[in-house]
Amino acid sequence: MEFKNGDKTELTPVYERWTPLIDKTFRDNFKAIFSPKFPKTTDKFCDCILEKLKKIYPDSVLVPVPQTTMNNVAMECKPLLEP
Repeated sequence: MEFKNGDKTELTPVYERWTPLIDKTFRDNFKAIFSPKFPKTTDKFCDCILEKLKKIYPDSVLVPVPQTTMNNVAMECKPLLEP
């Protein structure tokens, strides 16, 4: 992220306890991205992503999830996406 004066900042990762709101936020984000192309299977994909993230982060999830972790999880769940 860059501000008008040219200063740059990055999000500071924090651990957030798993709550229904955290689940919903992940699910809403994935649905916004994948539902237009994969309307029938996005829910299964979301379930898979959340299940895998909860195995990696059983008590609290690191937000934002590191890109490499998210990429790996998404690739493992990708076969569930079908048009």
